[in-house]
Amino acid sequence: MAGAVLAGRPPGRRTPPAERCSGRRNHISEGAGRATNNQFKYFLEIAMGSANELQSQIELSRRLKFISDVESESLSRETQEIYKMILGLYNKLK
Repeated sequence: MAGAVLAGRPPGRRTPPAERCSGRRNHISEGAGRATNNQFKYFLEIAMGSANELQSQIELSRRLKFISDVESESLSRETQEIYKMILGLYNKLK
């Protein structure tokens, strides 16, 4: 229990959304340095999974009243747009 409360985070919220956002960027960056497109696509898949996880956390944050409905809608739209961009890049790789 003590580990979940570290750094002022409420119990059950171990990784803030901001860290998940940077995780997507890091996965794409790491994948871009790989030798083959298939390896790069693997990291794009991880980034898309992170986007889906973030969508879930946005919804949970809204339900728990950590963010407003307006903030939730805005964040969800932005996350969906990023997901679509990653998916577009993924689909262009052979």
